[in-house]
Parts: sequence; structure tokens; C-alpha cells
Amino acid sequence: MKVTEEQRRALFDRVRAHLDEETATLLLEVTVPANVELATRSDIQELRAELLLRLTELDGRLTGMITELDRRLSGQITELDRRLSGQITELDQRLGGQITELDQRLGGQMAALSTRIAAFETDLTHRLYFHVVPLIGGMLAVATWLGRF
Repeated sequence: MKVTEEQRRALFDRVRAHLDEETATLLLEVTVPANVELATRSDIQELRAELLLRLTELDGRLTGMITELDRRLSGQITELDRRLSGQITELDQRLGGQITELDQRLGGQMAALSTRIAAFETDLTHRLYFHVVPLIGGMLAVATWLGRF
């Protein structure tokens, strides 16, 4: 039986007349307002079944979407890995060639430097024997000659 708002107010007035205002107000607050339908147990079970069905459908769709996304990402990762491997191999080859060329150039410069050092050593030895030693000998002779006087 549905209760109208007028019936609720009349109940409030009768309870207030026999009891006190506080009890009447409390009773009115715990009663269901007019024109309000309460859910029955079967309503809740039906809603629960419908929610479970929707969640199951959503789970199936999400699983499919995740599987598709995983498949697409795997393909892209494989392609990216292939491209990066190729670029790394190419870079390694280029660096290897440049290192070899640099090593050869440094080897040639080191050989030229060794040749120049050897020539400089020969020149210094030649100057020592032909210029410095005779000059020292001459200075000793002059010093000895001057030392007699």
C-alpha cells in the first residue's frame, strides 16, 4: 500500500497528540516518504545479474583489446629491434673503419717521427765529435799555454 504525504502528516499529528513532538518527529524521519518505491530482494538480484553480465562482456572486450594491443606492440618492437640492430651494425663498421684509418695514420706519423729523431741524433753526434770536442781541446790548450805564464 502506497502512503501519500498527507497520510504521513496526519500520522505525525496523531502521534504528536498522544506522545511528544520529539517522538513524532523521529517516527516521521524513519518512515519511508510518500511516492518512494523500495527495491525488493528480487530487484537487487536482477540488478546484480545484469551487472555481472555487463562486467563479463566488458572483461571479454578488454581482453580482446589487450591481446590486439600486445600483438601490435610486439610487431612494432620487433621492427624497432631489427632497425636498431642494423644501425648499430652499420655504426660499428663505420667506427671500425675510422679506427683502422686513424691507427694507420698514427703509425705512419710515428714512423716519420722515429726517422726524424734518428736523424737528429746522428746530427747531434756529428756536431759533438766535429765541433764541440775540438773546441774543448782548443780551450784546454789555450788554458794550459796561459797557465805557464
